[in-house]
Amino acid sequence: MASQKKTIDPQNLSVSANKMVSLTIFAGNTHIASSTVKFKGSSEILAEGEIKDFEIGKGSDLVGKTLKVFSRVVKQGPSPKISLTHQFKNTVPAKFEFKDDVFEPGNLFFTYTTEYNFTN
Repeated sequence: MASQKKTIDPQNLSVSANKMVSLTIFAGNTHIASSTVKFKGSSEILAEGEIKDFEIGKGSDLVGKTLKVFSRVVKQGPSPKISLTHQFKNTVPAKFEFKDDVFEPGNLFFTYTTEYNFTN
């Protein structure tokens, strides 16, 4: 099965010290998203598969760390358009939307790689 890949530039997330940060990832256009979440420099996987309200940690514990997110969008249905959202709670900004018109004949997967840097 054919696949396409895209790396998104690192993004900065401002967090509040006393608030819990969480992440939800979802695909649009009837496609399915499966993701892997870990901290940069670590081989430990924090979450995998469908990511919904996953608690990453308290803001004060996250400052200075970088979260790596690998999201694979699986084509389901006729739409060649991709819509993928990374929705954070208690960060600024809180939402990142990725939209592409990328599925070519024979391509069934599209993988996004993204890093999020936690700051004050």
